[in-house]
Amino acid sequence: MQKIKIAMIDRDFRLYRNSLVKALYDAGIDVTVIAPYNSEDINLIKNSKWLKPIMLPYPYLNIKPFRLLYKSLVISNNILARDGFIKKLNPSIIHMQGISFPLFEFFLERKFDIPKIVTVHNIVPHEESFYNYLKILKRVYQKKGFNAFIVHSETCKNILCSYCLTNCNRVFVIPHGCSEVKIIKKNEARTKLGLPLYVYPLILFFGYIRKYKGLTYLIKSLSYVQKDFPDVKLVIAGREMYDNFARYKKLINEEGLAEKVIIRNGYIPEDDADLYFQSADLMTLPYTNFTSQSGVLMRAYSNQTPVVVTDTGAMGEIVRKDATGNVVSPNSVKDLTDGILRILSDKKMQENAKRNMQLLVRTKYNWQKIAEDTIALYKKLL
Repeated sequence: MQKIKIAMIDRDFRLYRNSLVKALYDAGIDVTVIAPYNSEDINLIKNSKWLKPIMLPYPYLNIKPFRLLYKSLVISNNILARDGFIKKLNPSIIHMQGISFPLFEFFLERKFDIPKIVTVHNIVPHEESFYNYLKILKRVYQKKGFNAFIVHSETCKNILCSYCLTNCNRVFVIPHGCSEVKIIKKNEARTKLGLPLYVYPLILFFGYIRKYKGLTYLIKSLSYVQKDFPDVKLVIAGREMYDNFARYKKLINEEGLAEKVIIRNGYIPEDDADLYFQSADLMTLPYTNFTSQSGVLMRAYSNQTPVVVTDTGAMGEIVRKDATGNVVSPNSVKDLTDGILRILSDKKMQENAKRNMQLLVRTKYNWQKIAEDTIALYKKLL
């Protein structure tokens, strides 16, 4: 068997990609990452080729009405740089973390006659696009030059096949990984973040704030949760994307919840992220629609934080199988409230969820196991 040499192509999934690449390195796989430059990655990735937009010296193009032209030039430059790196590298496999530029990937099959794998993180775009993104993506996926697709659950496999592929022969399920982290006492984590020490429950909403993530339902649910748990606090930690946080502030005030909600609206430093999970008694993911697996959910696993998730994408499947929290219907304040109250009132359920998370992080979801499954797929294609 020839030595496996991977070109790892990525634009949007930095944390996932870095964890997978490190595990592949440790397993003896030669991986070169081709991705947008990020100063935090310099010491994490041994081999890297950074995509740097050629138009950065001309910021006046990044304003209306030139923004579309600017972005097109940046994308074109990145594609040329990416493909140039691949050609010089001469890898045995191209492994793409999602399809970054679907309008341009029709030509990738002709440029490189080697196996190509796509890890499909988002099967359907989270937000609407001004062009028919899904139709273009479907045509790209159907190209025979894409030899395999990795998804993170059986649910995602079924969604991908129903939306984009005529059969599932090229689709392989490899779970989303997560890492073991150092667990500290809850009050110690709260002290580090300046959160109230002796409240129960402290509920967490973490990550990018986007419309599909259902924060509106969680805020409305809090009005009912406080009737059973008068000391409840909700921590909203993250910054908005394609959304306006002002509408959530308005809703919080309209519901009379200003004293119940702690807002950390902005960038959350990586060093603080795990502390938020370890500060919380419960993590909520009240997504309204979703066709993926959640990295935020897996971070809750790493930190042994019980969860309430809506039955969207892979989240319901994962949480039900793993017995790590409650699964509720999406778009329902009542169902979300019931799910939150059930787990907050059941300390035994919480402890079981934490134990299950701890075990699964060490077995099913650890990055070494994910790397082994990925390498097995590489070998299958060579």
